[in-house]
Amino acid sequence: MIYVCAFIVSTLLIYCSGRCRGSLRAALVIVGVLIPCILAGVRDKTVGVDVMTYAYWQFLDAGSSGFKDFIARNASLSAPGWNVMTWVVCHYTKNLAEYLTVIELICAIPIYCAISRLAPKGSEWAGWLVWLLLFYAFSMNGMRQSVAIGFTLLAYEGVRDRRPFYFLILIGLGCLFHQTAIVGLLMWPMNSLVGSVKQKSPFMGKWQSLLVVAIVLATFLVLVAFGGQLVVKLSVLKESYSYQVNHIGGGDVSWAYIFLLVVISLAWTSVKNSKFGDEAASPGLSDQKSFKSKVSYTSSAFGFQDLGVMLAFASIGCLLYQLNLVADTLGRLGAYFTVLSIPATSLMTSFGRRTTNGTMIMLVGCAAFFTVMNLYMGKSGVWPYTSTILGIG
Repeated sequence: MIYVCAFIVSTLLIYCSGRCRGSLRAALVIVGVLIPCILAGVRDKTVGVDVMTYAYWQFLDAGSSGFKDFIARNASLSAPGWNVMTWVVCHYTKNLAEYLTVIELICAIPIYCAISRLAPKGSEWAGWLVWLLLFYAFSMNGMRQSVAIGFTLLAYEGVRDRRPFYFLILIGLGCLFHQTAIVGLLMWPMNSLVGSVKQKSPFMGKWQSLLVVAIVLATFLVLVAFGGQLVVKLSVLKESYSYQVNHIGGGDVSWAYIFLLVVISLAWTSVKNSKFGDEAASPGLSDQKSFKSKVSYTSSAFGFQDLGVMLAFASIGCLLYQLNLVADTLGRLGAYFTVLSIPATSLMTSFGRRTTNGTMIMLVGCAAFFTVMNLYMGKSGVWPYTSTILGIG
């Protein structure tokens, strides 16, 4: 299968890059990232539902139009950053494959950069594999939103390190490609709520956990109750939201994301119950500095607590996917939080054998998710893969 081969080779190259330095490391990363991007680029225009919904037509329009005319015609259909990128790329190439490859690169590069900045060197391969299994197929369908998701993941570094200017710039960049990236602003107050308020606790106490659950459930119920009215009001601002208006109440429970929520919960439970979890919760690890010293963890990530916050965000994202009950595709808002499962898996991997079970639960669960969602259910329209250029299909 073409996807399996591409995923394995790409992940192996990223894995090897973590054990190299200098130009060799850079070359392995570049090739590892390029493999899935080129695979997405040379696909037929029938692979990925939204290629024929907007990407192909914008490609034709941009190649034959002046900048101002193209931007004016597409202002109500796509965010300005997307429109500018499309015109620049398509104006200088008449090749759809090159355009689709550039799109995938803009999706993939922020993801890899975020992994490398949020997790220690040598563990990038695990997060990269999770991106391939959970988000790659969607990036060939929901292209505009996938670019925004990548910038939002990068913005999380600003949340973690308390750098508001950095955080706002990256959320702003995401909004230039898809306005829904604005939900990423919630990460800042949510991080304060989900993160530990007790210096002696590596992660949430009982009452704080109950408060978080109560707030999330209350917010979810409000969105389910009044989400339809909100969608109607948003459709006035952006023409493309008319799809959601026409499909209010037409969605179903996203069982695949319920399954993913279970996988994330099992992985976190495994880590908490491991020897590493016991060490992280010990009295000698009441602050970040002593934690890093005890487990020889010297990257900028915050270790056990950081892992817990990332997985909490990813779990909230899985719940937000149930907004499909309000209107079809509205649940995609959950992707801005579920994407934190990517660096979380890399971080989990960096802790070594003590958290192997948690890592395996995540990777096997993500592989099952990809198989069911994309190969069995046919979501995103990426299977079967066909490519006239490669002679497939």
